[in-house]
Amino acid sequence: HGGGHGGGHGGGPIGSPIGGHGAGHGAGHDTAHAGAHNGGASRHDTRVNSFAVVREGEVVPHRLSRWKQSIGALPADRGTIFRIKAILAVKGRPFRHVFHAVMDVTDEEDADAWAEGERRVSKIVFIGKSMDQAYMRKGFEAMFE
Repeated sequence: HGGGHGGGHGGGPIGSPIGGHGAGHGAGHDTAHAGAHNGGASRHDTRVNSFAVVREGEVVPHRLSRWKQSIGALPADRGTIFRIKAILAVKGRPFRHVFHAVMDVTDEEDADAWAEGERRVSKIVFIGKSMDQAYMRKGFEAMFE
């Protein structure tokens, strides 16, 4: 990994104004891999993982707003989300809707238009720690008609 991943990520988990791993992945990151390269176990937290959900259909706009609020206030027992990336088909909108969140910073915008007759498919990727995948999948599915 060389020198790590840069200077750091301020802020906390999505929806949180503080916390996170603000020191970043810079100095000392190589030491987390030292055990793995020497035949030992990696010191990376095995509770950190990612998963994706892909679904055909269109998201209902007011349900999308409600979902974003709920995911920002995720109960601690449901895990911690570090990052979300999504490309969504939103009902009544001709463009792909791109949603991106890192810690407590979010961004969204419309991207390319859906082609005439193209299947409307939404995909979301979650990266986090100790995430309750069933709970998050259920919340994502609830946005659709």
